[in-house]
Amino acid sequence: MRPRPDLRWSVHPVLRSAQEAIPMHRLTANGKRIVDALSPRHLEILLLLSDGRSVAEIAKRLKIATTTTRNHIQAILHRIGVHTKLEAVVAAFRGGVAHV
Repeated sequence: MRPRPDLRWSVHPVLRSAQEAIPMHRLTANGKRIVDALSPRHLEILLLLSDGRSVAEIAKRLKIATTTTRNHIQAILHRIGVHTKLEAVVAAFRGGVAHV
């Protein structure tokens, strides 16, 4: 049986930098848990983002306009204190909102 590779090195460099940008102890910019900082609709959109869905796919699934979806995503980023969708997804996994 071959030894298992160190998984930390198999993470894509962009994802690794996003993980490092979001400390484990900080869930949102103001210290709230992500679940408490977001509305049910925002949580739904964050979960779909975490599932790898595009803005167009999320809009189609939720039956809303793509501009509305983008506005929701911007609100999510602002509320949890991150700058990119990737950082939001990492925060969702670290905060226990999304699971593998």
